[in-house]
Amino acid sequence: MARSQDPRSPLAGLRIVVPRGGPAGARAAAGIQARGGTPVVVPLIEARPPADPEPLRTALAAWHSGSYDWLVVTSAAGAAAIGEAGAAPVPGCGIAAVGPVTAAALSTRGLSPTLSPAHAFTGAALGAALVAELSAGEHCESARVLLAVAEAAGVDFESALRAAGHEVDRVAAYRTVPTAVDPAAERAAADADVILLTSGSVVREVAARLAPVPATTLLVAIGPPTASAASAELRPPDIVAARHTVSGMLDALGLHLAAQDPSSPSHSDSDSDSDSDSAAPIHRTTGDPA
Repeated sequence: MARSQDPRSPLAGLRIVVPRGGPAGARAAAGIQARGGTPVVVPLIEARPPADPEPLRTALAAWHSGSYDWLVVTSAAGAAAIGEAGAAPVPGCGIAAVGPVTAAALSTRGLSPTLSPAHAFTGAALGAALVAELSAGEHCESARVLLAVAEAAGVDFESALRAAGHEVDRVAAYRTVPTAVDPAAERAAADADVILLTSGSVVREVAARLAPVPATTLLVAIGPPTASAASAELRPPDIVAARHTVSGMLDALGLHLAAQDPSSPSHSDSDSDSDSDSAAPIHRTTGDPA
């Protein structure tokens, strides 16, 4: 892959597949362009309302009545879904977000979160953060939590809460489905230098529609669960982001490429990967997150 040596543009010369459309795809494309790369937007999945919207309406009615202590959201798509369903803040109750993008999506809908992990933006990290928050509280020995997720989301969050003695009600806020096949876009993706693997659902669609992925194409996973899915369905990813956001993926890609380039300064003292194996500290938001 031919690349510029301009350090101000760490991804210059790279064609990078963005597997989502809509606002998420636009944010990723802008991040790539800001780093000198060329985004190849090939939406492989999209979010749709649940097949049966009644459970979500019922769950939000219970939230609004004060039946829950916490509302937990694990994706920006989930934030959009509950916002469209009429979710509103409840005095005295907490809202938790899995990471900064989800927190921002909640805040724009008047649902400012009060808790999120500081670094590892996963269900497991969010579960650990909320368990720690509840353990430090004085009034809630056993909390009741409403978890709004995708239909096929994992169970790491509720496993952590239930193991600590808390009650979790899970409701499908949306479902992730494959997009319509676009042969021209998928041919363009086949010639790309990098594919961003932003979820297990994306991995499945890459395996179904873009495989075999050339060995020269770099696979970048957003975090360990997606990396595991890639190892099972494609091949082990070349890069796993320490910060579980698209921006973190692009930063990790830039560091990886610099490490392969003998003309670049060493990044051995960088702290960008320092949180990859550490416990996630708690971040309590006091306004719109960064």
